[in-house]
Amino acid sequence: MAYVQAIVDAHNDGAYTPLIKNFNAIVFMGTPHRGANLAALLGNLLAVSFSQRKYVTQLQVNSDLIQLILDHFRDRAKSLELISYHESTEMRGIGVWAAFINGLMFIQVIVPKESAVIGVSGEISSSLNGNHLEIVKFLSEEDDNYITVAGNLSVLMRKVLIPRPDQPEGHPE
Repeated sequence: MAYVQAIVDAHNDGAYTPLIKNFNAIVFMGTPHRGANLAALLGNLLAVSFSQRKYVTQLQVNSDLIQLILDHFRDRAKSLELISYHESTEMRGIGVWAAFINGLMFIQVIVPKESAVIGVSGEISSSLNGNHLEIVKFLSEEDDNYITVAGNLSVLMRKVLIPRPDQPEGHPE
């Protein structure tokens, strides 16, 4: 969420106007825009180890801070092309993870679609084959996920680099 906050801050500070004009598109890969259920588990694990971290509570589902950042970002994202990908399969917790939850294996989607999608007009949302770790690892150029992401990036590049007659070059509206 740091990059989302950075865009909000750049819009609020005139010194960053030249920089913000060069942001035309953002691709999110399994980003928890509304938090993640496993943040609560991580918080409990850190509490047991006496090393709580403030950022963990901020990553919990629908935290006030995440909602505030997202609300401000939506207002500033109107000029951006956005793609949000989410995983289609669950992570399986084994080994160290399973030990922390009483030896049981957990099976869970880390960032579900409802958290991965921002929900602004024009946003492209797509599921990728695999769990949270697998969706960012392409095995080859024939990998279905690679083909999906490369195709969407190609569409983004055309939108950003080939201006419509009603907009200035390099700056989509």
